[in-house]
Amino acid sequence: MPYVKGSEVIRIEEGEEIYADAGKTPAFIEAEQAISKALDINGPHSSSL
Repeated sequence: MPYVKGSEVIRIEEGEEIYADAGKTPAFIEAEQAISKALDINGPHSSSL
């Protein structure tokens, strides 16, 4: 997913402003985390492969 420069500066690295991603990546990450939590993928009872 391509980065889309937003209008909000979220941090400064080495003197350069880093802008929040205004594209689809933040929504994707949020959905991925919600699904992971719902399925308890990282829970104490998950098996390792």
